[in-house]
Amino acid sequence: MDPSASTASLGLPLSLAVTEAVAAFVDDDPAPLSDHLRGLGVDVERLWRLPRWNVDPDHEAEQEDDPSPDKALEFAIRRVLGELGGGALLALHVWQLCAEEWEHTYRFDRLLATLESIAAVWDRLRGQDADPDSRAAGDGAAAFARLQILEVESEAAMCRGDLDRFAEAAAATWHFAEAMTALLDAIGDRLAIVRDFLRESVEARLVYYRALHWAVASAAAFLEDGADTLGAGLHALNEAEHDPRLSSIERSELRAHRFSLERLAAAAEEEWLTVDAADIAYVFPFGLNGIGPMDAVGQLRAAPLPPSIAGIAARTVRRTFRIDDVWAGASYLERRFDGAALELPEVRLLHADGTPIIEFAAEIRLSLLGNHYLRLTGSVSEADPHEIQSTLFRAQRGHGAIVVACGEGERRWERLGDFVADLQDGIADLLDSPEEVCARPGRYHVLVAVHELSAGTGPGARQRRPVTGGDDLLSLFGAQALLHPIPNGIGAICDWSRFAIDRSRLLRDVRKDGDLVAASENTTVIALFGSPEFMTGTYRTLAEFVGSLDGLFSAWHDRLASHHPRVLHLIGESTDERSAEALARYGDRLHREQLLLHDFATETRSVLSLIHSPNLVSSPTDAAALARLLRAAEIEQQELEFATKLRELLSDRLEVRIDAMAAKLQQRMEADRARQERFNRGIVDALLAAIAVFGASGIVQILQGAGISGKGFAGWAVAAIVVMAAVCSVAVFRWSRAAGASKRRRAVRDRPRRSRFALRGPRRADPRPAAATRRPAWPRSPRSAGETQA
Repeated sequence: MDPSASTASLGLPLSLAVTEAVAAFVDDDPAPLSDHLRGLGVDVERLWRLPRWNVDPDHEAEQEDDPSPDKALEFAIRRVLGELGGGALLALHVWQLCAEEWEHTYRFDRLLATLESIAAVWDRLRGQDADPDSRAAGDGAAAFARLQILEVESEAAMCRGDLDRFAEAAAATWHFAEAMTALLDAIGDRLAIVRDFLRESVEARLVYYRALHWAVASAAAFLEDGADTLGAGLHALNEAEHDPRLSSIERSELRAHRFSLERLAAAAEEEWLTVDAADIAYVFPFGLNGIGPMDAVGQLRAAPLPPSIAGIAARTVRRTFRIDDVWAGASYLERRFDGAALELPEVRLLHADGTPIIEFAAEIRLSLLGNHYLRLTGSVSEADPHEIQSTLFRAQRGHGAIVVACGEGERRWERLGDFVADLQDGIADLLDSPEEVCARPGRYHVLVAVHELSAGTGPGARQRRPVTGGDDLLSLFGAQALLHPIPNGIGAICDWSRFAIDRSRLLRDVRKDGDLVAASENTTVIALFGSPEFMTGTYRTLAEFVGSLDGLFSAWHDRLASHHPRVLHLIGESTDERSAEALARYGDRLHREQLLLHDFATETRSVLSLIHSPNLVSSPTDAAALARLLRAAEIEQQELEFATKLRELLSDRLEVRIDAMAAKLQQRMEADRARQERFNRGIVDALLAAIAVFGASGIVQILQGAGISGKGFAGWAVAAIVVMAAVCSVAVFRWSRAAGASKRRRAVRDRPRRSRFALRGPRRADPRPAAATRRPAWPRSPRSAGETQA
């Protein structure tokens, strides 16, 4: 018998080690199974990366010949073929990786691609496994991966907001789980531990999705015409919630669904909100780095033909925005809220089968102030609270996959967020600059301008009355779907029914008695009851401007981040402190970086001063309305955060280093000057000593006059005088320099010591109380301080 023969070929059960690894996996400890697969030669680290949403695709393409999951999974399956249950164990490992990632993301593309690949690759290679139990177990595990695909699609359907399609997706998952039970019966007893795990998991999903289907179907029927259908859904949820086969996680999800249905049932006799007519605008702001706002606007205005952006042929280029004359305020340095616009074809949202959802007009606006944005505008009518929440939620990246189309091109996107990102990058690629132009997206904002609202008893009421004021709106069931900020994800069926309205974010009586504006983190709802539509449009353009500012801050923070590593590198750089020239060059580089940051601070400060200026708009009442919206959007808080980071980079890093270098440079220059002075003084003293020695030649003349002048006397006398002059000169030179150095050391020693913290002088106390200091203390450029004061 071949000792290397596999367990499968011998017809033996799983080894004890593999059995313990699978048992640990069943108990939610996947590490032993991962270690077992690694021991078989499977690249488990590569498999771990496959479903992750935050893997860098460019880096992955560089590291892998084929970054798609097919090649990695085919290699892994070939490594485990011949091992008893090898294919099943690998598929369970991949399923667990995807289930773990599913808990952390609404971006399902990589996750679904991994699940589809493991199932497809197993179907292609299963015939190469000679053991029937291994093939049956592999078939069951591959089907389990397909079941997870249906589960993910069911959640995506919930996030799309169409309850009928959600009910169909839940039913498809339930029926697939039901069909899987027969497939699992083919797995033999040698792999009983795998068979039992799959059976228990599938039965739990059967219970869960059957109850979910009835709950969603009952909610859809209730919202359609107010029919008394919620009882069946609540009964199904209650039964499933108490089923011991479900985990605590699954029970918590069913409980959330039940709470929503109970709230709907309790509101059956209340007055419900219907949005009869409203305009909606999605604002996707971005900033551009590498090119100034005015240059960007100028290039777009100068375009000879409408360009193509991200494969979309633009319709036209407009040299100015189509905006109200509320923005005809005083021009400051020839800058105001205006710019160039690129009008795009209509943007259509569709279901996967081609059924239309909604259509938007689209344009990209490049602003002279730098608050660029993509603007999508559409309208809604006869919308119940569930439709309103679904419409608002489409701007969120957590929205389920749909089809986004623009123009007549063949390119399609799965989410608005993907479409927006491509357009913003396309604008950056279009613009020409010596530096690389990069688009930095900000947070989206959704504006709803309400024109007509009505109220009726229960959902789908045919007899409705008009809503006449803000307090009336707040009293209606369903107002929370309109006035609540857009959530990150959808947690339950009609989870809007349990939203709470933050009344501190409501601006009441903004123009007339009863008017209401609700400003949240990502929405602004304008309900000016009794006002003509053009008055609503004026307020809407103010809110749109405020919603576009986040892209400006995003670009500024990105520029600040680009300065940060350069500053750190400069500060950490070493230089020859013994050389005044090296210290001076280093100080110049520090000063240049400091001036760049000061120029940046001046630029941002001028833009923010204009934003807060009452002269930005033409009317004092509009300026007051804009100020209220800026406060509601917490723009001052963003300014403070940005100014604080900029000031820290300047004061805490550069200025301290510049002061230190200046002190060292001053010390080095003083030392060089003192050394030169000592040298010069030594030369003078030496010359004087030589002159004094040469004065001794008079003594030789006296001796010669007295008759002392033997043979060679004159020569020896001259030589003696020269030697004496040389010796005296050297001695005096050295003594003079040594005396100067000693005097300098005594002066330094006797100088009063000062703390290094006193080098920059005492700080002036801020006369304002801390609570009153709301606006950021911006760094001031030394060369512009006088100009600002003037």
